[in-house]
Amino acid sequence: MKIEITADVVRTTEPRIVGKSAKKLVGLHVSYMDGDYEQIMQLDCWQMMADKAETLAQGDTVRCNCYLGGNEFKREDGSLLVFNKLRCVSIDIISRAVDLNASGEVSLKSQIVTKAKQQNTEADDLPF
Repeated sequence: MKIEITADVVRTTEPRIVGKSAKKLVGLHVSYMDGDYEQIMQLDCWQMMADKAETLAQGDTVRCNCYLGGNEFKREDGSLLVFNKLRCVSIDIISRAVDLNASGEVSLKSQIVTKAKQQNTEADDLPF
């Protein structure tokens, strides 16, 4: 079953080699039903999609086409567990969390905004 997901990137894992292929996991924050329901989903990105996922950062908004699949695992007591997987076949970046300039570096404006967010905590939010 093919599924299209538009969501924000929550996290990415370091790529790892499984067999002869590279695999990378991408966590997505998905909101649907006009924001009434929110989920965290994990995409399996293999080979070329793992390379594309390397360019993603936390906060990026992406549109992914995935195939829903799964595996069964039979326990010693005879009961079955089913593991669902979303295998990514394409990733389109809709918007970036940070602005990149022409040379591919983070722009000064993004650096300033990021630093301000890190330094602006409740403890620092004093009225004087």
